[in-house]
Amino acid sequence: MIKNLAPSTSPELIQASDVPVRALAEIVAHFEPSLNGQGKMKFYEALAAKLSAAVRQDPPWTAKYIQSAISGTVLRGPLRRAILALAASLDDVPIAFARAEAVEVYAEPGTVKPGAYVFGQSVACAHPPCRSVFIKDNPRRIYCPRCDSPQKRKASDVPVRVSFLIPPR
Repeated sequence: MIKNLAPSTSPELIQASDVPVRALAEIVAHFEPSLNGQGKMKFYEALAAKLSAAVRQDPPWTAKYIQSAISGTVLRGPLRRAILALAASLDDVPIAFARAEAVEVYAEPGTVKPGAYVFGQSVACAHPPCRSVFIKDNPRRIYCPRCDSPQKRKASDVPVRVSFLIPPR
């Protein structure tokens, strides 16, 4: 195994920043036996492909970038997420769940269980004055529940007179 990825010796020294380093050490230990004398750069290329696929990195990372990360560069952003996702997949966690992040979502009582994985993307309501953001439950939905009917959209489009100086028509 690559020497500088050895975990801390004392459990008291474990910090949140050590987690991706430890995960990367696990990944290297898991895939290193498959090296079969091909050389380290081939190993880094294969590892770069696996990590890039874990978070859909486009363009994919290069072998040199992964080599620099392994040799001690701070692990941040997408590479950190890729390392944690790939490490979780080694523990039989589906890669889609490993890629996920916790967010706050508001739902009607009993419709979404805590910890549920949401596959949809949030979209803005297509009604210009509305600033709601929602997750589609139907691919054709373009309006939030508040603006869903044409009558509701038309009622909110009526301009309100701001000044009494304008004579009524």
